[in-house]
Amino acid sequence: MSEPPSQSPGLQGLPEETLCPSCGNFVGAYVRCPYCGAEHRRRMSIRFFRIFSMVVSLGGVFLIWLAARGIESPLIKVRDIQPLNAFAYVRVEGEVTRSSSYADGGVSFTVDDGTGTIQVRAYGETGKEMAAAGRVPSAGDRVTAEGTLNFRGGHFTMIVNLPEKVHVRRVDAPTLAIASLGQEHIERKVKVQGTVTGALEFGKGTTYTLSDGVGTIDVVLWHTRRDIFGDRLRLLEPGRQVSVQGRLGEYRGKLQITLDFPGDLREAGPPAAPAAAPASAMAKIGDISRETLKREVVIAGTVVGLRSFSRGTALELADPTGKVEVVVWDSLRRDLPRADDLLKEGAILRVRGIVGEYRDRLQVVPKSAAGIEETTIAE
Repeated sequence: MSEPPSQSPGLQGLPEETLCPSCGNFVGAYVRCPYCGAEHRRRMSIRFFRIFSMVVSLGGVFLIWLAARGIESPLIKVRDIQPLNAFAYVRVEGEVTRSSSYADGGVSFTVDDGTGTIQVRAYGETGKEMAAAGRVPSAGDRVTAEGTLNFRGGHFTMIVNLPEKVHVRRVDAPTLAIASLGQEHIERKVKVQGTVTGALEFGKGTTYTLSDGVGTIDVVLWHTRRDIFGDRLRLLEPGRQVSVQGRLGEYRGKLQITLDFPGDLREAGPPAAPAAAPASAMAKIGDISRETLKREVVIAGTVVGLRSFSRGTALELADPTGKVEVVVWDSLRRDLPRADDLLKEGAILRVRGIVGEYRDRLQVVPKSAAGIEETTIAE
């Protein structure tokens, strides 16, 4: 049998578990001897304290996390925010006066708490998560938001990093007649009801024309918001009767409603049945001008050209007085009998639609498949 190693005089009296059982040198808390490389398999007290200290540390962090969740962020008034509040984590409450979105999915909205206004921002993925959870407010909604104050360029903004820190209380606006909307309603939430009579796509979005029989107004849906509407986009097809709620703005002297949230677009009734065109509604293509914008016309002519774009087909219709572009959306084409025979060069068509303008070019947009029919003579 091998005898235990002898201890040097300076190590006598130390606990046995602090000495190497192979060479007798002091190894302290090591589990492997730095002198001979022997492994210590029975260091239970040291292992216990290691595990115990780790459990205590993790438990402390968990308790701190629980305490932080239970503490409500301080409510601050916008007028009381000072440069010394930069990077403070605070809470604001108030009415949303404006809401915007960005190409990367981020969102921003302006909150008025009665003492001043502050812009609240959520970048990229946070904005997408807010949109998916229905936490993006629109103008007129009440909101509570928690975030970090950022001071730059003499102005404060609040940065939200967690979608659940934004709580929205939707506020429905009273339904107004389109003709009653005026300058006093700008930057306020309004609600109107009517029939979708046309759609014009531009670089960053789509403008839909809504008519209640007395007045018409443009409804703007930005491409950055389009995805969150999903199946509700079918409600914006020509002929649909809808209720639209959103912020009223003005662009180049014309009032328009910006559609931000899917819940602000609702069906108001079955699709409107197209009425038969009276003979007096027939117009010559050469008579179409900016004075006829937003009006319904009936024209007839020969298709002398056509081109496809991302969401439909544009026909060039001509009669002896001139030419005009006729826009046929894919959703309308699917409902059009013999679409391939009608939408080709040489076809002679009678078209009933709304006069619109896209990139300074006049065009006629049929409201339904019934607005396109074959005729034998260009009238």
